[in-house]
Amino acid sequence: SLVGWFFILMSIWLILSAYIEHCKPLTALLYVVLTNLGGAIPSAPASVGVYEYLAVVALSGVTPSQSFALGVAVSTHGLVVLVTAVLGSIIAALEGVSLFGAMRESQKVE
Repeated sequence: SLVGWFFILMSIWLILSAYIEHCKPLTALLYVVLTNLGGAIPSAPASVGVYEYLAVVALSGVTPSQSFALGVAVSTHGLVVLVTAVLGSIIAALEGVSLFGAMRESQKVE
């Protein structure tokens, strides 16, 4: 939904603002668009590599170097994966779903 994308954009903008002085929301928008379009490209699990490359491309005009942009990309990607895993685990626990239970249910369907 639009509200969800707004919160994604604002969270990325806040993270980028911690690394990049005077980071504009448009930079965060370009970052979000490029890294999400990268999800359509076949890659390793969690889009490792593709995400970082596209993030460096998005930040190429606003960071002092490519290595700095890569550091921002790696830390941002790690934070996004960590938050998703933690929130997913909490919601699964609240719903009474376990990893092994979900695996058993998926095997029943096959």
